[in-house]
Amino acid sequence: MRDSIPTRGLAVDNSGTHGLAASLLGTLRWSLIHLIRDPIGWLWLVLIASAWPIIVIFTPLGITTQERTPAAPLYEIAFMALLVGAALGVALMARSRWFLAPLSVGRRLAVEATGLLGLSLTLAGLTLGLALLSRTPVPPRLVLGVLLAALHICAGGILLLRLPFSPPTLALALPLLFWLLPALLEGAGNPGPLIASWLDARAFLAFPLAGNPAPTQSAMPFLPIIAMVLAAGLLHHPDAIRDSR
Repeated sequence: MRDSIPTRGLAVDNSGTHGLAASLLGTLRWSLIHLIRDPIGWLWLVLIASAWPIIVIFTPLGITTQERTPAAPLYEIAFMALLVGAALGVALMARSRWFLAPLSVGRRLAVEATGLLGLSLTLAGLTLGLALLSRTPVPPRLVLGVLLAALHICAGGILLLRLPFSPPTLALALPLLFWLLPALLEGAGNPGPLIASWLDARAFLAFPLAGNPAPTQSAMPFLPIIAMVLAAGLLHHPDAIRDSR
């Protein structure tokens, strides 16, 4: 049975590049409107928006944190905002799979990427914007890390959308696969660290804190992103296949 979700504003125009651009803008608008109309979306917006002010206010009052700056927690909050935004996007797009299934491979990938990136970067941008308002420096390397982590997480979300599970299940699987599982596998025996390196999106936000070179100086960090998008393309139209049985 199809999930009930309004798809007005998600109409996809197949008439060339101009039509695709209009479709992607419509998808972004539709995703953001759905976020602010959804009570769960509002709950997460409030939680993420309040996290940074709480850190700024209470860090100087802590016993062990009073000598620290709140800059480091900014990386953690930005990462969690990306995860939450991508998970909300996965749930939204999963409820719209019946509508997206007839699209060509490239157009469906583009529409899904727009929805997931739009929501994840909106929530992360909210965090960074509040940091700037509190006069906390936001280094360019952090912004780059947020963008790269968003690409990694959203590529994984697009791949998850090819699995025949319910929207809540897919939304829950996203942080499990790209946050908790890599953390558990890091200290495990082989091939645990290798799997963790392919799944873990935290590394994109860890390099500025560790003073390591930016991931853009090597092609290796982009291999998992490319592999997940290609796999999603190869698994195109799972809904149509399942409905035809």
